[in-house]
Amino acid sequence: MSLRERYTEYERRRTAKFSRRLPRWRTRRHRRVLAVAWSLFPVFLVVVLLTDLRGTGWFLPLWLALYAGWLSVWGLLRVLTAALVETLSPSLDERQRELRDRAIFLGYQFGLLTLLPLLAYLLLNQRSPDLGINASILLAIAFVVLAAAPTALLAWVLPDDHPEDFQDQ
Repeated sequence: MSLRERYTEYERRRTAKFSRRLPRWRTRRHRRVLAVAWSLFPVFLVVVLLTDLRGTGWFLPLWLALYAGWLSVWGLLRVLTAALVETLSPSLDERQRELRDRAIFLGYQFGLLTLLPLLAYLLLNQRSPDLGINASILLAIAFVVLAAAPTALLAWVLPDDHPEDFQDQ
């Protein structure tokens, strides 16, 4: 068995494992609630940054807690979408491949639009002494938006899983 075949088999097992987790949460309603929650986290993170709590001692714990919560919601979305966005094509059927490709394309476009305000902020504040720390914090937000937007978009459009798929488990 070649390395590519072994990796494809690994991807099939991983996708199957993800698709068995949290069967009662695999509804469009649950996925959409999590997708909305995922989309609100960057807003809260930017608000925390703009309120300038750095001198109070509250900034870092609050920001890290929000960031960890955001990553947790992304992890849940990955489970509820069976990690389709990260799965290679040979492991997917035609419908899954089409959904994945569309989510990746739209997520990429959304990610590029997300970078525009960051670029504007960097250009307009280039003489600010806090630019380095603010830019790194905003880049940390932008990285997760770019990485997770396809999963959130896929979570929004996926239909409910069929209950009979979980009866043999």
